[in-house]
Amino acid sequence: MHALTLPRLGQTMETGRIVEWLVEEGAAYAEGAPIYSIETDKTVLEVQATLAGTLLRKLAAPEDEVPVGRMVAVAADPGEKPAEEAIRRFIVERESTDASDVEPCASEHVKTSESPSGRADADPPRAPKAMPRTKRVAREHGVDLARITDPSGPDGLITEADVLRYAQSSATKAPASAPASRGDGGERQARSAIQRTIARQMTRSWAVPQFSQEFEADAQPLLNRRQQLAQAGVQASLTSLILDALVAALRKAPHCNATFDGEELVEFQSVHAAIAVATERGLLVPVLRNCEVDDFAQRNHSLGQLLTRARAGALEPDEASGGTITLSNLGPSRVETGAPIINAPQVCLVFTGAILEKPVVSGGELAIGKRMRVVCVYDHRVIDGAAGARFVDALSEALGR
Repeated sequence: MHALTLPRLGQTMETGRIVEWLVEEGAAYAEGAPIYSIETDKTVLEVQATLAGTLLRKLAAPEDEVPVGRMVAVAADPGEKPAEEAIRRFIVERESTDASDVEPCASEHVKTSESPSGRADADPPRAPKAMPRTKRVAREHGVDLARITDPSGPDGLITEADVLRYAQSSATKAPASAPASRGDGGERQARSAIQRTIARQMTRSWAVPQFSQEFEADAQPLLNRRQQLAQAGVQASLTSLILDALVAALRKAPHCNATFDGEELVEFQSVHAAIAVATERGLLVPVLRNCEVDDFAQRNHSLGQLLTRARAGALEPDEASGGTITLSNLGPSRVETGAPIINAPQVCLVFTGAILEKPVVSGGELAIGKRMRVVCVYDHRVIDGAAGARFVDALSEALGR
């Protein structure tokens, strides 16, 4: 037998939320087969088997948040048919190894007893400890884990058997799931895993003190360059051309290619650009790494492949996290400008809107020009107005070259 553990699928990943199991208990699978999917950062990734086997027992359920390295399932090696007792013993032994890292399970408020003097006891009851699967079973059976006083697992770890035994003895039934309800003409709609991830990330980003600087760029040079490339047989999107200008601007204003976690600022030499892209599953922000290394042709090709994989839901782990700056181009839409929020912990986001024909003054004469609004958003804790203006100047110059 062997344990299936949650892998680290990104440099900054500490936990993963189980989204869906792709293999059922008792089913055999080959090496490299997708076993389950997890939610991390702003996307959902499939975890593939590193060994062939048969799934024996799932220990984490959809919606469970699991630390990196924690056991999520037990599998049999090819040709192996372990007895139920052997599976149980394997789980208990492995859980005992992880027990010191298991976080306390949330439960109802537990009152501490008071002495006659009115002071609370010095040692309040410890919160119960349980693995994710055990917590799910407890929720299903309506069991408050704080009421299980005789856990059978090592170091006070509550096991699934403890929950089932308590549920049977107290005749506790699982609460029925409330159906989607309608009120005032509305209907509740469940959010997808990606949508829930985006909601959490946006809440985190909204808490960052931020400000924006906006300017209007001459888009004609971009359009001219795209036409020249097309005549040479190279298909380039406006996003690719704007990204090229962004990379050039960061050479003059590298302070915007950074992350800040509230305590430490890290400025990067490499440009890992997060590109906002709309997909059928929601907004994704895949990362194109090392943009400063490639020439335009190679970067343009890599960006096209990245966006194709993002729309198909086939991003690689390193493409789903680790961005150092974000580009959001809404040029294909009718949106001229907006008030975007930063993609924390990054310190800068660049937003570009639709290209429109507008009257402009050129050489003292009125003419019709192609104009594009650009909004740069900054983390005000580390970027001030002057530093932002230096980046705006560099980006405006790069767009107009």
